[in-house]
Amino acid sequence: MSEELIAQASGPAEKKPARRRRRRRGRGASLPRAQAVEIAAPEKKAKETPAVPPPEQKAAEPSVPKKRRRPRRRRRGSGAHAQPVAVPKPAAPEIPLCAICGKPITANCTIDHVVPQAIYKWHENYLERAEFLALRNRITSPRNLVKTHRRCNERKEESIVGVESLHVGETKRAKLSRTFRAVAPYIEAFQVKKRALLDSQDGRCYLCRVPLKDGGVLRRIDENEARVWEDNACVICHRCNCRVKSGDVKTYRDSRAKGGTPKKRRRRRRAAAPAALPDKTL
Repeated sequence: MSEELIAQASGPAEKKPARRRRRRRGRGASLPRAQAVEIAAPEKKAKETPAVPPPEQKAAEPSVPKKRRRPRRRRRGSGAHAQPVAVPKPAAPEIPLCAICGKPITANCTIDHVVPQAIYKWHENYLERAEFLALRNRITSPRNLVKTHRRCNERKEESIVGVESLHVGETKRAKLSRTFRAVAPYIEAFQVKKRALLDSQDGRCYLCRVPLKDGGVLRRIDENEARVWEDNACVICHRCNCRVKSGDVKTYRDSRAKGGTPKKRRRRRRAAAPAALPDKTL
């Protein structure tokens, strides 16, 4: 009783305010969780994916194949616009001309040095190294090369042919003229020494002693020795030069002193031997 009296005396008890629930976005506050999820799910799918027509309507629509564009082809001219096309014929190969005789070279084409290589070879032991290399480079350069017949090249040997007498073009002639002017002192010294050597041989071939009319060919007596004008140089005719070829003049001279080649010696022995007389005994 005392408690009730105390409560009445103090007045009615104060009520605590009810706690307000926080609403979640996108979901109903008054609905249960399962129902709220079912309602929100279709809205989310509709926002993410576009509306797709039902399969029945899609199948009903007629499918039109897409035309493929072909590349345009250029049509050839026909009728009045057609014109005959001239097919160019392959050009015939140019036949080179011999620089010495001027005739076409159909076979046995060789490359010849207009200023002969003998000019720098016979100056090797008489010039300094730098001067000798400069002379060799000028003579062996492509400016000094021409196409000739093999026969013309062999006849020329180390003789000097004038630039005016060569059958070449104007551009090639100008290049050869510059080369000739650069090596003119060496050509003159070479010709003077060769003329003195020929005078010491009485103007005759060193091997067959035939008088030389065209100047002959300058050769070394011993190919194993250096090119020295005083001791190891001689002038021979073109016929002996073809016989010696790349051999040694000294060896060829010794074989001639013994009586020629072994084949010729055998022939002479057979001719000198008396013929066997037939036996006439009965």
